[in-house]
Amino acid sequence: MSLLEIIIFITFYMIAVSFATIGREIFFGLMALRYGDETPRIVQRITLNPLKHIDIFGTIIIPLTLIFMGATFMFGYAKPMPINFLNIQEKTGLKGCLYVALAGTFFNILVAFTIVATLKLGLQYHLIQEKGLFLQFLLIIISINITIAIFNLIPIPPLDGAKILGYLGLLFHSTIFVRWYNNFEKYGIILIIFIVLFPPTRDSILRIIELVIILFLKL
Repeated sequence: MSLLEIIIFITFYMIAVSFATIGREIFFGLMALRYGDETPRIVQRITLNPLKHIDIFGTIIIPLTLIFMGATFMFGYAKPMPINFLNIQEKTGLKGCLYVALAGTFFNILVAFTIVATLKLGLQYHLIQEKGLFLQFLLIIISINITIAIFNLIPIPPLDGAKILGYLGLLFHSTIFVRWYNNFEKYGIILIIFIVLFPPTRDSILRIIELVIILFLKL
């Protein structure tokens, strides 16, 4: 691979990671507004200006590090959207909280589905070359959005999966998952790092991501 090709693919990955991570945070904010919390608007985070959302470590350093390490998966995150779930619970109840907690995953899956549809139509009508750079870019977008969606569904705080389980539990009058969230929140990052570095759990997650990507491409 030439230097130009390397630069192009690094650019593709960085654009895709930025879009996937920033887009999900904006969608979180829009859903929070929809279900009763004005915090995202008050702190002026409902904006397409990427500078308001980029996290130097999560949006730039981590993805670049993974690229240069030749990692088998790509991950990143943007600045978390400030959301007051108490406001949402007060105005739209636990269902509103659950819908907001699901927003990021919904966004990434929707993007992946849309890009797959675009890819299929483009190939069918010969608008996309089978071995072209644009095809590679679309595949990168699909892969990254599915990876971020699946990874964030791990039920460890502060990932979305823990919040989703917590509000699902409360809807069924169980506080077990909320207690789990509160008890392990301060250890969450350590647990996530352990899962990523421990080969059996890491490989299991990668296998799930791979199967979901294959499923989407077969739609």
